[in-house]
Amino acid sequence: MKAIQTRFIGPTNTKPARHKAFAEGVGSLILSDSSHEGVARRFRDALGWKGTLTGGWLPNGDMAWTFNDSPYKIGDD
Repeated sequence: MKAIQTRFIGPTNTKPARHKAFAEGVGSLILSDSSHEGVARRFRDALGWKGTLTGGWLPNGDMAWTFNDSPYKIGDD
C-alpha cells in the first residue's frame, strides 16, 4: 500500500508559501495555492491512483494520507 505525505513550505523572498506532496518511489508535486488536502488529491489524481484519502498529522507537522477503501485494513475482529 502506498501513502502520500504532505508538507507545508513557508514563503521565501522569491517564492510564495506552498504545499508539497510526495510518496516513496513516485516523485513529488508542489502547489503554491493549495492546502494539505488539495495537494494530496491532485497528487493522487496525477498518479492515476484511486480511492478516498484519509489524513492524519505526523509529529513533525507533515500529514500522512492513506486510502481508507484499501483492501488492507486492521480492525476489530
